[in-house]
Amino acid sequence: MAETLRFRPEDLKAYAASFFCHFGVPEEDAEIVADVLITADLRGVHSHGIARLHAYYGDRLRRGLINPQTPLTLLHETPTTLAFDAGNGLGQVAGVKAMQACIAKAREVGVRHSHGSQQQPLWHCWLLCHARPRAQYDRGEPHEFAAPRGSNLWQNTRFGD
Repeated sequence: MAETLRFRPEDLKAYAASFFCHFGVPEEDAEIVADVLITADLRGVHSHGIARLHAYYGDRLRRGLINPQTPLTLLHETPTTLAFDAGNGLGQVAGVKAMQACIAKAREVGVRHSHGSQQQPLWHCWLLCHARPRAQYDRGEPHEFAAPRGSNLWQNTRFGD
């Protein structure tokens, strides 16, 4: 029987970040993508984790199918919405940077959560955690979210305000 190899999340993040830097991804962006991939694995969503590193990201970056710079361009803005174009860059980087802009908006105007979906995507949870003081729930039910062990995406999140 094959031996199971175990790695510390921080070691895998460091490896993944250096992998992305090798392909011209800026260090800050490489750390974002590495953290999202490892967070997916820690949440048990291995289809979107580090297993995709070489075959998906390496192949696409090598062939020029993904822009390593992820230029985020604001296309449209209203008092409550934002629309960005990520220039065919890395979705994780675009997602984090767009979410940071959405969090700033949510703090100004509030955010409404629709209950009843089967899953709570990472970005949705992240927005609710960061905009929590202004969040409104449609049934008045509190939702609890916890950052997976080893993740630093939510390191500045305050729970139980």
